[in-house]
Amino acid sequence: MEHWVWQTDVVSRFARHYQTGEPIPRPLLEQLVAAENLNAGIRAGVQVFYGTLDLALHDGQAEPNLDEIQRASHEITRLAYPDGTFMLASFAHVMGGYDAGYYGYLWAEALGDDMWARFEREGITSPEVGAEYRRAILEPNGAKTGDEMFHDFVGREPSTEAWLHYKGFSPPPD
Repeated sequence: MEHWVWQTDVVSRFARHYQTGEPIPRPLLEQLVAAENLNAGIRAGVQVFYGTLDLALHDGQAEPNLDEIQRASHEITRLAYPDGTFMLASFAHVMGGYDAGYYGYLWAEALGDDMWARFEREGITSPEVGAEYRRAILEPNGAKTGDEMFHDFVGREPSTEAWLHYKGFSPPPD
């Protein structure tokens, strides 16, 4: 739910210089908003790479070929493979409790974008939508599954259409 910081009307309410208290200059704010999706394709590709790598490492093989898995997963990025490196040595998420769940970062982003689409349709500062978000998403506090809470707020199953649109990969959803 990071979309509010990309809304000029919202950011202009609080963004101030830390010493002078002057509001952020409108042209600077507009430049920041215009650059929101800078390198979105690369960032998404890297997240898909990490998720694919994580899933491949946890596919149940008794002795996985780590170099083969890294090379095959790296093809997703469409960047040259960095020979002479072993990035798994610095990929702390891979064995730190995520265990085949790293894809959840990208899925959470898609769900957040899908929920934001409702705010965008009905009003990003709408008290009614905000109250519904609070009731459906925040108040259950673990009493419902994420799927149930999402459905309660959006009224349907999740879709990646909003994610694709907000990253600049496709036109707005119908």
